[in-house]
Amino acid sequence: MDRIPGVVLDDVWRDMSLDDKIAIAAQLKGYFDQLRAIPPPKSPSICSVTGGPIICSRLHAHMEWCGPYRDEEHLNTQLRRRRPVEDFDPVVQASQKLAHPLVFTHNDFAPRNVMVIMETQVGWKVTGIIDWECAGWLPSYWEYCKAVNWNALNASCGLWDWEGWIPKIIEPFELEAKADLKLVPFPRYHVP
Repeated sequence: MDRIPGVVLDDVWRDMSLDDKIAIAAQLKGYFDQLRAIPPPKSPSICSVTGGPIICSRLHAHMEWCGPYRDEEHLNTQLRRRRPVEDFDPVVQASQKLAHPLVFTHNDFAPRNVMVIMETQVGWKVTGIIDWECAGWLPSYWEYCKAVNWNALNASCGLWDWEGWIPKIIEPFELEAKADLKLVPFPRYHVP
């Protein structure tokens, strides 16, 4: 395994010009578009890239309690902590009535996981996206919700404008993001 050249985007984002940020966002969008173009497995199972449990703090800190899930409904039941959808805010009800295709998802997208380098003639360039241990097959809204509601609030708190760039990189799912906030705190019990 080789080390990806460059610095973590977290360390340089604040100092980038608007043009630099536009260029980085466009490059990242291109990479995420490529990820979304990877055909999903035939199974509707929501799982890691190996078909096993998903590593995701949004679900639970213990890997064995993070699936795999049979399908999106099974995942939704986990997110609601087994409570009926009717017990939740209408935004949660509306969101969980929708069917989302499974897409290949990094599942921990944040500036701390993006490597960039300054090239004299080109400007800032993405050299890699790192930390793929959380990757898997998840509903199409998942990456956006996690990036906006979870990762934008964590290590990158000092990057006050970062959250506004996420919809330029990842397809936005505003309804699902609002519903996600209604489901906080994240569930503590696995649905068998």
